[in-house]
Amino acid sequence: MYAGALLACIGSAIAAGGPLILFLVVMGSLFFWRVGAEDKLMEQLFRSEYPNYKKRTKAFIPFIW
Repeated sequence: MYAGALLACIGSAIAAGGPLILFLVVMGSLFFWRVGAEDKLMEQLFRSEYPNYKKRTKAFIPFIW
């Protein structure tokens, strides 16, 4: 979901340019912060299950990170 939204922001920034470039930087920063915050919460809520899930599932970019 985050990767798709960021990809949409990148496409919009490329198509429109100007102010949307700033929007892309802000949204990208928020997405990366949100992934980290969700990881911490999930680690607290699911102490035994989440480490295994995290090993087999990428957080932001499928197959990469």
